[in-house]
Amino acid sequence: MTLPEAQMLMGSVITVQVGTPPTPFTVHESLVVARSGFFKGALNGHFKESHTRTVELPEDHRWLFTCVIHWLYTGTLKMVLNSESEAGERVNLTSNKPNTQDQNDQEQDDECSSSFPKFLSWNRRVQQLFELWIYADKLQVPDLQNDLIIKLIELGEGTSDWMDCTPMPSNETMEFFYDNTLANSPLRRLAVDLSILTRLKKDLEDSLKNLSDDIVLEIELI
Repeated sequence: MTLPEAQMLMGSVITVQVGTPPTPFTVHESLVVARSGFFKGALNGHFKESHTRTVELPEDHRWLFTCVIHWLYTGTLKMVLNSESEAGERVNLTSNKPNTQDQNDQEQDDECSSSFPKFLSWNRRVQQLFELWIYADKLQVPDLQNDLIIKLIELGEGTSDWMDCTPMPSNETMEFFYDNTLANSPLRRLAVDLSILTRLKKDLEDSLKNLSDDIVLEIELI
């Protein structure tokens, strides 16, 4: 995405209260309305937000929203690629409470991250890109979703050791976006391809045993 146009950075601002307890974010109304169908509907419709100019997102994750704001103003994905959510705690996709990521994955992650800064592993980058795509889908930000898919493909092209990486995306992430995306979602196909590539050297059947039958069937049909 290109940088926001000058007129998008003029005029009124709104407040977005994210998480519990809430953290306030201030963002230019013209910018967020132009990029997000969710905010366009909330601020231009007959909802209370159109009068209060405050949008409350108590169940959303502060770090994910920060990544969206960073993308809105800079047009880049540097935030999601170069920082970890909540001081190293992985995003729990089903609530605002973070989960601690398995430390057992770190050694395999390092084998796949030689092309990237050591402070954030390849595996974590991929996971966070998937999580941000799902969140962008909720906020209806298609340009951000497109940028994320392009970046996922670029990461794959720059990594020669897919099969040595920790299986990605995680089963939790797979289940979540299958429950929250349409059957023709490009992320679904990309996730299936990535799941197969990163599980070829593992016990594929054992790795997928906790997934729903629909997901396993789609993987088997590839």
